[in-house]
Amino acid sequence: MSGIPSATRVLRLYRRILREGRRWEGPAEEREYIAEEARRLFRQNAVLHGGPEELERKMFEGESRLEIGLHYRIPYPRFAHFDKNTTVSGLGRDRKKPDLVLPAYMDSYGSSPKTQ
Repeated sequence: MSGIPSATRVLRLYRRILREGRRWEGPAEEREYIAEEARRLFRQNAVLHGGPEELERKMFEGESRLEIGLHYRIPYPRFAHFDKNTTVSGLGRDRKKPDLVLPAYMDSYGSSPKTQ
């Protein structure tokens, strides 16, 4: 999709998310959540200062959340959970993993304050 202008790609993704939200077969609260979350994150990321790399990260995040939500039929973010006794080997020492970890595709989630 590198030949498609950035604004077109962003608008296409936004429209697809809203369309899937309207067609969502779950409760009305989930449909509302999808629309509100899309609006909030697209507004939050309307001005990116990181250049094309940041835009690609945000597009990857949006596409990933959409596809994962459609696959699992869950509109909410999916976190990675670890057992408290799980350790990570690195640089000669083991460190405990946190109980809750944001997946790599969750770049915007909790990174900046919510806009009203």
